[in-house]
Amino acid sequence: MNVAAPDDGSSALITNPAGVASDAKNQALIAIQPGSLTVDYSNTSTGYNGRGSTPYAALDVWYGLGERWGWSMGVGAYGAVGAAFDLPSEPAINHDGYLGKLAQINFAVNVGKEVHPGIRVGLQLAPSYVSQKTKSPSPLGEVSFDADGFGFSYAAGVVYEPIENWSFGLMYRSKGKAELEGDGKVGSARQDVSVDFVTPQYLATGLAWWLSKDFRLMANLRWTDYEDFEEGEFESKQFPALNGPLMSKTHNRTRWGIAFEYRILPRSWLRAGYTQGRAMIDDSAVRPNMFDNDNKMLMLGYEIEYSDLMVGFTFGLATQDVRKVSANENPNFSGRYESADTVFNAGARVTWRLR
Repeated sequence: MNVAAPDDGSSALITNPAGVASDAKNQALIAIQPGSLTVDYSNTSTGYNGRGSTPYAALDVWYGLGERWGWSMGVGAYGAVGAAFDLPSEPAINHDGYLGKLAQINFAVNVGKEVHPGIRVGLQLAPSYVSQKTKSPSPLGEVSFDADGFGFSYAAGVVYEPIENWSFGLMYRSKGKAELEGDGKVGSARQDVSVDFVTPQYLATGLAWWLSKDFRLMANLRWTDYEDFEEGEFESKQFPALNGPLMSKTHNRTRWGIAFEYRILPRSWLRAGYTQGRAMIDDSAVRPNMFDNDNKMLMLGYEIEYSDLMVGFTFGLATQDVRKVSANENPNFSGRYESADTVFNAGARVTWRLR
């Protein structure tokens, strides 16, 4: 999926809404990528050493509506469920463990049009459902909550083909905000909570170049305003001392990637790509149920066409750098943070022509 080459339902949903003004408007698609998130955290000052693993699934669903009143249209949903920072308790040191679990499903309505030969534009309206569940030890006892609610964001994009075989893309996704309500506990006491959950805005650009009718090179660059996360707020009705931002001291980051696709047979494609990015949470603000790592990922894909049906498979290998945080940097949550040395995942998708 490339900002400058959004040619299918997944691309129109996630990468650039201008992709709806392509074959995607006449296609339906379903894609799933199951996996497992494994995290490790150890702290020599407390004696805690835990490792947890949870299964998750990322899902894309798209249905092209064809053209209405001169505009290409489509609807879909995308997101991930199940992923969690789930670290076990250690009774020997009277430690209850950590949990940070998040699920988000975005529902999308895309409209787009070729407004001039070689120029496609698109808009996406994306209401969302968000569920968040956490637990962490504190001087007041274990603090936990489970909350869910609905939010909204939008995206806009353009694809420009100035000359034959070249295309450029630009896409903007707005900051999203979901208002969550739920309950939880502080020690043995019940608490009612509300959460303003904020997702960051970002700007992405890319280019694609057909070197021949069978071989295309692509590149992406995305800047994300991760400081938007700091606008998220937690409020406990019974324990106002716990009120405050969900995240602090985040850093805006740029992520880049390169890829190619090659038609190895008349009806089959081979695709490969590489991407990397830096951790966005400062060492002073990480905690065991919310951290990230510098990471790199290599991807490989294969898709074959059978009449009006296309079946594709993707494989990815990710490496996560270990974070070592000193007590001087983070007095409460120093230690070693790791998201498995290597993570291998695989996915599949099916696309079929509707008209």
